Amino acid sequence: MSNMPAKEVLERVYGESKRSGERFLHLSECFAKHFGDAEVEFFTSPGRTEMIGNHTDHNGGKIVAASISHWSGGAEWNRDNPYFKRRIRYDRSGN
Repeated sequence: MSNMPAKEVLERVYGESKRSGERFLHLSECFAKHFGDAEVEFFTSPGRTEMIGNHTDHNGGKIVAASISHWSGGAEWNRDNPYFKRRIRYDRSGN
């Protein structure tokens, strides 16, 4: 799988490269298993949840947010068919 994040980038973003590299490697292997080898772009989301006030912050309101120890990421590739969508759920057990 090409386009894996470089070790230097992982260290700058996550402060390490071993665990984060393993997550991206597993994500790319799951992607290749379902869609084949492709030039992909990876994206991640930090572990954050809103306890109270969901969407009120967009209107100037207050929220109570908390961080959680959950990593969420995905991979996508440019495809000619804009209507094709498929989501894969993965967990640490490799499912």
